[in-house]
Amino acid sequence: MRKLQCGKSRNASALNVYPFAKGKGVMQKLMTTFLLVGGMLSSAANAETIIIAVSGTEKFLPGDKYEDTASVSVPEGARITFLAKTGEIIALVGPFEGSIFNASQRDNAGQALTEWSALKQLIGEPDARIEVLGASRDIEGNIPPTPDVWHVSVDSSGPRCTPSSQLVFWRRNAEKSQTVSVRGESGSLKGLDWKSGITVLSLPKSFALKSGRMLVGIDGQLRDLEVHIAPQNINDAKPAELLNWLLEKKCNRQALALIKRVHFKASSQ
Repeated sequence: MRKLQCGKSRNASALNVYPFAKGKGVMQKLMTTFLLVGGMLSSAANAETIIIAVSGTEKFLPGDKYEDTASVSVPEGARITFLAKTGEIIALVGPFEGSIFNASQRDNAGQALTEWSALKQLIGEPDARIEVLGASRDIEGNIPPTPDVWHVSVDSSGPRCTPSSQLVFWRRNAEKSQTVSVRGESGSLKGLDWKSGITVLSLPKSFALKSGRMLVGIDGQLRDLEVHIAPQNINDAKPAELLNWLLEKKCNRQALALIKRVHFKASSQ
């Protein structure tokens, strides 16, 4: 197995494990491939590939790097999701032994990710591994990704991404009702009632969204958000292109949510 770089630990997976059928021969290859974006992939050079999500095994770690021609051995019951720098993603489901991307798959091209370094940095963050990617260790204070890619977390300040249609706030703790105010480039809202037991709050569709700074007050606590409105081509984009845009805008939590969605979608195929 040709591996470029390994993670430092092999801790237990934090993702749910899904059952898979046993192979009838020595090995059975169960593989779901998502060709995410169009383009042309040169066969002259090996594309760097990293693991972005793991479940069901302690053998692999998110952030591990490979050449796309590397061979791997995935144990039965495990699922490993790989992303190539060329924009292709593949989920290998064990038992499997062989090349990550075979020759026919490399004929189906992807568009190179321009935010590859940002992705590798994000995948390497311990908090990301804890909540999404599969190899966990006990670190207090981590904040999970949003349940939906387009949920805008108000648990802290920072960059947030949203479609132009409507902005939906998300909070981790919904134990009590809270009063919300919003002030941004497109105007202000006051006295919004966020009822207890509900983790999401949709702003009125009449509230015109604009990219830029947005101040959100929640029971007097201020959140300073930098809002990025997704253009239509991103709204309609395939996962790799959307992931690249989220990383470009530094909407890291939402990027993690997308990775989690792709991994679980692969498991259901």
